[in-house]
Amino acid sequence: MNTKNHFFVTSYVLSMLLCCHPSCLQAQNPMQDVIYLNNGSVFRGKITEQHADSLIKVRIEGGSIFALNPSGIDTIIKEKQFEYNRNTLPGYYNQTGFSILTGGDQNYPFYIDPLYASFYSVHGYKFLNRLMTGAGAAMDLHSYFILQLFADLRWEALKHAATPFAYVQGGYGLPLTHADGDFIKELRGGPMWSAGAGMRFYFRRQGSFVLSMGYKKTEINEVQKPFGGSEQEFHYIINRLALNFGLGF
Repeated sequence: MNTKNHFFVTSYVLSMLLCCHPSCLQAQNPMQDVIYLNNGSVFRGKITEQHADSLIKVRIEGGSIFALNPSGIDTIIKEKQFEYNRNTLPGYYNQTGFSILTGGDQNYPFYIDPLYASFYSVHGYKFLNRLMTGAGAAMDLHSYFILQLFADLRWEALKHAATPFAYVQGGYGLPLTHADGDFIKELRGGPMWSAGAGMRFYFRRQGSFVLSMGYKKTEINEVQKPFGGSEQEFHYIINRLALNFGLGF
């Protein structure tokens, strides 16, 4: 690995570790003032004015300010800011995005497209234990234009607005490029799998931004028959480091 790639990978790992630090996760869930009234009402927000024997002013979500009489207040406490819909409930999930892939190949005298892009979409179901299972498809913009169909399994570590997660995928890759030229007779697909980890950042209302890095392996077969020669089959293993960006819903 050259110096530039080493710096890139090191910077990414350090940023991931920083995001996973408890202090960073806590910053995603700030504390708020919670005022419980004697009549059962509750105000959540930030107390802007509080003086003895005078009205207490609290600014709630949306910016409205209420003046409350201390005689009608039962309790004032600090709580983590109320979590709005952050897609933490079980149900359908979707993640769609693109990847930047780089790396080398086995059983080939030189690199095939050492840097290229891929687009993917995953659909599935999220359970209460933050385990998600589903299926997806990806299109690698490789010289062979490989369409990949795969099963997807992922798990989120925390029920926070920012959570680390891990994923693993396995399936089949099918080259869509037609065999042409004087030697290539047929292109055949093969198994593929990938695994990695990253961070998912939930938006305040709905959806999330997903950033991850992983390893991706794809196998393809190329059948060649030189003019006047015998047929030969070549097995290629394409190894790639994948940097993934996506939106989740």
